[in-house]
Amino acid sequence: GECAQACRLPYDLIVDHEQADLGDVRYPLSPKQLAGYEDIDALVAEAGDTAHLYGAASGGALVLEAVLAGIKANKLAVYEVPYSIDEAAQRRWNEYVVKLDELLADNRRDDTLELFMRLAGSPDEVIEGAKKSPYWAPLEKIAPTLAYDARCMGDGMVPTERLKTLAQPTLILTGSVLDPAMGT
Repeated sequence: GECAQACRLPYDLIVDHEQADLGDVRYPLSPKQLAGYEDIDALVAEAGDTAHLYGAASGGALVLEAVLAGIKANKLAVYEVPYSIDEAAQRRWNEYVVKLDELLADNRRDDTLELFMRLAGSPDEVIEGAKKSPYWAPLEKIAPTLAYDARCMGDGMVPTERLKTLAQPTLILTGSVLDPAMGT
């Protein structure tokens, strides 16, 4: 069946209680659509040039990067942006991006998902269980979007100097569980 991830569901954009025309954009929350800042800019323009942006995980990095690139937003909120904070984690991230690109170039989506799960710290039994689940095949279809996530994350480290230039009020949220895979 179809993917049931929130980013792959169709949405309507409602502005002032009226449905706005999204044109050819079928999945406005997909990483592919969001990876193009012009799409975010168009959504903000449709909303009357005022917006509050929220992103979770790599979507948080996308929000930050979009605003740093000039997208208009009044306020920002990000949740658990998976930036690394040490060199070992950055090295793992860089190795991941190289391997991710190789696997996607060879259309090895199964291996791509496994690579991502390993980066996230999933043990073998969780990965094997995921592969046997009914969700694996739909995830394989969207495995190429991991490349968009990776690009939003840059080199994987917190872009401290660039983030200092943000003028918008920004709420940064984190969970209570530390992630050793990210060096936290």
